[in-house]
Amino acid sequence: MSGFVPSIVALIQGTGGNPECRTVVNENGTEEIVAHIPDPRFSVDTFFYSLFGFTLISACAFYALNLDGVTKSARLHDSDFLTEPTGKKLLLMKYYKIQSK
Repeated sequence: MSGFVPSIVALIQGTGGNPECRTVVNENGTEEIVAHIPDPRFSVDTFFYSLFGFTLISACAFYALNLDGVTKSARLHDSDFLTEPTGKKLLLMKYYKIQSK
């Protein structure tokens, strides 16, 4: 999601759009055809604020999951690790059951 959402917002922003050919009259009176690239739908500031908002919503969701009682049974505890004499911790393979209430 960290790459998908910013790319969708960038597509909505319309950066780079399809250039249009426009005829422009120079100072000496000759006509010249130039490529005109349309402006984005919203500013770069708005783009970054929307990404900040998405990140903030994600952080709140992870915090809420951390407080939720259902996810507490799936967390790892110190008894789930085996400590080697070198101090390195190894994860013991256990199967967890989420009990329904």
